[in-house]
This record gives sequence, structure tokens and C-alpha cells, in this order.
Amino acid sequence: MANILQVTTPNLNTDHRNVQSPTDPKHAVDPSVRNPADPNRVVRADNRDGQQTGNTTQDDLLSVINYESNYGAFVKSLGENSDLATALESLLFGDMAGLLGAEHTDVGALVDQFLMTLRMDSPQELFDFLQGQQDLQARFTGDFFNQLRYMLTQDTSGSFKEAALAFLKGYNNYTSGEHLLQQLHSLMDDIEQLLQRSFREEFREMADAMNWEAANGDTQQNASLISGRMIPFLSKYISSTHDYGPVRDATMLLIFNAVRYQDGERGMLERLLERLMDSRDFERMFKGDAQESLAKLLDGGPSTSQRAMMKSFADNLSGLLLRGANGQAGLENVQQFYTIMNGMLLNESVYMPLLHFIIPFQLEGNNV
Repeated sequence: MANILQVTTPNLNTDHRNVQSPTDPKHAVDPSVRNPADPNRVVRADNRDGQQTGNTTQDDLLSVINYESNYGAFVKSLGENSDLATALESLLFGDMAGLLGAEHTDVGALVDQFLMTLRMDSPQELFDFLQGQQDLQARFTGDFFNQLRYMLTQDTSGSFKEAALAFLKGYNNYTSGEHLLQQLHSLMDDIEQLLQRSFREEFREMADAMNWEAANGDTQQNASLISGRMIPFLSKYISSTHDYGPVRDATMLLIFNAVRYQDGERGMLERLLERLMDSRDFERMFKGDAQESLAKLLDGGPSTSQRAMMKSFADNLSGLLLRGANGQAGLENVQQFYTIMNGMLLNESVYMPLLHFIIPFQLEGNNV
């Protein structure tokens, strides 16, 4: 008969002695060796035993520790996204391009427009394009950074290393000025759509007052507008409407990018360089004129026309991929666009050791 009432017998062990049988399987001691949780040693962090592998479904669902490293995920993704070149060829030159041109004329027009931005009439134009792309990607190059990189590997003072890292951070913000400005533009457009209708017009007036064509280092006007008018407006809006959802998240991201953009002001970068030059280690080890070397880096790079062509190339490609991923090129082609997007993001990984380019290329009517 089932023990419905869960009746138990009284405990007869009045002396509270351990009378458990050592051979009882219910009370047997687990003989497996477990790893101690010792913060002073490199051991398994979860105190797992040697028989557990952490690959079971239950471990994947309940464990809060991810045993897969970032580099391991990169290598795994590298093998899964090996058909980027094939997907690009199918999109731009293959059967998929003809299908888009016939059934989805708007997306097909974007493909043609994207290819026109890559049309080169001479080898010199191709060389200038590749050189400009390299200058945009490889920022910390040249004699100045080679010497600075060497000095950081030597036995220098802590104050010098702190000043050097502060300068490198400022230089990175300076060279990222145009990119950060585009990020701010996109965030402001998103915030405008998230605001209530009665607040959108005032916010749009502030966004239109921004100088979206400002060069790197010329941040004072835009930074003062963001910190003096836009952020107080959004703060007041959030506190009055209690909108602690997407508007606040987008505002925090706006503040983060605005701080980086403001720190990229050229005068601040020059002050960081002066602080670096005041170090005795820098005076002793640096050869040449540091200010002249840095001026060549800041004033060099691609010309205005080259930057405009590169911006048009990036905008056309991103617009094409966005429409394709949203299904505007046909639901049957969505996976192809996602493959291209994942492959391009993978090639931007910090674990990718070499600077390389993936460019659709046709020579005399043949795909190269």
C-alpha cells in the first residue's frame, strides 16, 4: 500500500550516534576526485569532478560558465563562414544578380550602384583605392609609432607608460572622429523615432544643428551642442515620462560615443603629446622631432575625394546588405545576405592577424 500520509517511524537512536552502515549504497562516499576551488592556483573554476565534461544538455542549460574561449569561437566561425567569396560572386556576378535585376528592381539598382563605386579605369585608381583603405584601417603606423612601440617594451617608468597610453587613447579617438560622428547621426535618428510625437520636433532641430561634415579633431561645436542641449533635453524627457526602456538605452550609448568624440579634439591630443614629451624616458629614447612626425600623420591620409568615394562604397554596401537581410531581395535570398554579413564581421575580428581586402573584381569580363 502506498504511504500516502508519509508516515515515518520514530528515531530510536537516542544517543545521536552515527549508525549508518558503511556498505549502504545510499550513504556511500563518492570516490571521485574533485578539483578544489583555490583562487591562488589555476584550477577548474566550478569544482567539477574528472568525469564531467560540461558538454551535456543539462550543463549547457544550467551552467553559468561558458568554457568556450573567444578565440575558439573565432576559429569555429572561421570554418563555418568559408564561403564568403562564393556568396559575393553569386550576389554581384552570378545567377542571383540576374534574378534580383529581373524580380527586385530596387535591390538590383543598389547592386549596380555599388559596382559603379568600385569601377576603376586605370591601375593607378585601383592602387589609390587600396592605399586609402589601408590608411583608414592601419592607424598606428609610421616611424613615430614604431619608436613609441619600442619604448613601451623597454624598462621605462610608470608615469611614461601612463602618458603613452593616454596619448594612444586620444589618438584613437581623434582618428575615429568621422566614424563616431556617423554613429551619433544614426543614434539620433533612432532616438527621434522612439520619442513621443510632441518631443520629436524639438529634438530634430537640435540634430539638424549638428555639423555632420566636421573634420577629425574639429569637435568643439558638436560636442558643446550635445553636452549643453541634447543630453539635458533627453535627461529631462526620461525623468518626466519615466521612459526607462529603449530611449534610455539609446541615450546612454549616445553619451558614450559623444564622450569619445569630444576626447578626439585636436587641441587635447596636442596637450597629451606635450605631456608625453615632458617625460625623461621619451626625451632619452625618441629620435627626431615628435611634433613634426605627428603632424605628418594627422595631416596625411586619404584626400577629401578619396574619403568621399570610400564613404559612398561603404554606404552602398551596407544599404544593400540591410535590404537583403530584411527580405526585400526575396525570402529565398535572406540566408545569402546573412552569410555575407557574418563573413564580413568575422574578417573584422581582432584575432584576424593580417590586414586584407575582399573586393569583387572583374578583368576583361572574367571574374578574378
